[in-house]
Amino acid sequence: GTLTVREYLSIQARLRTNLSQEKREKRVNVVLAQLGLTKCQNNRIGVVGVRKGISGGEARRLTFACELLSNPPILFCDEPTTGLDSFMAEHVVVVLSKLAKSGRTVVCTIHQPASQLFLMFDRVMFLASGRTAFFGTPRECIDFFEECGHPCPHNYNPADLIIHTLAIVPHEEEACRLRIATICDNFISGPYGTALHADLDKVATAPVPKGRRRVNFGIQVVALLQRYFVDNLRNPTLARAKFLQKFVMGLFVGLLYLQTPLTFIGIGNINGALFYLVCELTYASLFGILTCIPGDYPLVVREYHDGIYYVISYFIARTLSYLPLFSLDGLLMIYVCYWMVGFSSSFTQVLFATIISLLIEQSSVAFGMMLACIAPSYAIAASVAGPILTLLSLTGGLYANVGSLPTYISWIQYLSWFRYGFEAFAINQWNEVNGANSTAWNDQVSGETDFVMNCFSVPSFALLILWPRFSC
Repeated sequence: GTLTVREYLSIQARLRTNLSQEKREKRVNVVLAQLGLTKCQNNRIGVVGVRKGISGGEARRLTFACELLSNPPILFCDEPTTGLDSFMAEHVVVVLSKLAKSGRTVVCTIHQPASQLFLMFDRVMFLASGRTAFFGTPRECIDFFEECGHPCPHNYNPADLIIHTLAIVPHEEEACRLRIATICDNFISGPYGTALHADLDKVATAPVPKGRRRVNFGIQVVALLQRYFVDNLRNPTLARAKFLQKFVMGLFVGLLYLQTPLTFIGIGNINGALFYLVCELTYASLFGILTCIPGDYPLVVREYHDGIYYVISYFIARTLSYLPLFSLDGLLMIYVCYWMVGFSSSFTQVLFATIISLLIEQSSVAFGMMLACIAPSYAIAASVAGPILTLLSLTGGLYANVGSLPTYISWIQYLSWFRYGFEAFAINQWNEVNGANSTAWNDQVSGETDFVMNCFSVPSFALLILWPRFSC
């Protein structure tokens, strides 16, 4: 919605064609002129009911423009005038008529067209009860129905008359079906039907053209990245709100655990702070994704079914585009509270804390995208996410020792990035701490590896990630 008409078409041209940049720009200029979009080419598209943009008629023509970029021989338009006023509807049909006259076939479905629009089509087809009631020019259609005993009165819309004639009226089903069968039989046995079958026999022997090939995977990802990065840059309000939120949360955590000492109680507090950071990184990223992805869904589904790109291309591009929005804000929170709390702050420990934070956020983003794609709405996705996150956090290593979990539930810990993230944070934090400033605690903890193993009971994936730290 934040892209301009030209930007949107340029990205679509990159996704739909294998032309060079110069040829793509020329093609975009031709299509803009062909569909009368030159005047609004620098206007943002907008979102209906959310952000002001181009008009409904211009939006409909923009849809046609996207399809014309690859210069297809046939265009299928499903109800192109729906939702438009009579003037805009006529303008759209005029554009389609010009496209048909330029040497391509345009097939439209249309309900209750105005009489002017009806007469603008080169050929019309009426269907009734799964059969063809007529196929031919609008003038021939009027003559055919008059021959069948249904003449069109003066100053009356022929399309309305024919639709009413072919409709099945409640409580008159038998009479209506008999009338429809008679009309369809007259068409098939008459000259119009004979001519149609002759044309179909010619088409049946014609060679089948090859389908459109997708551009290569790398171009798909780059083009989609461009689209989503521009969209993010033009939505600064969300980014500002997220960064402000994370700054405040980091400040709150820092003040709550300000310079926590390494005492028996202090070590427990530091572990609590580490686990809270895992939770905050998870919830903010996951629910942020759940609110953003549903807006992409209709467009992505349409473009995927059009064969423009692969789902994996969208997933990679969307995930990378969210890195600044859903990762940098989390790092801001980590850095704000890191030295305030008194976490271990050697260069390598800060570096590993950064990497761990990014991995936690990317795991949350990926899980959020999966939920957003599976669930039909945000409300359902959020409802499903809550219980799942509760189970994952309960098996994360803070609330219960993972080695003492019942067998029927212990397997969940291996799916929980709460556990892996918390354990990685803990290993990173206590790597260089050989004991606490408490005699009782010091007797229990002989070294950093023993401390971690006592917390989590068994080695895990996090230990493998940080193994180089222990080999130093």
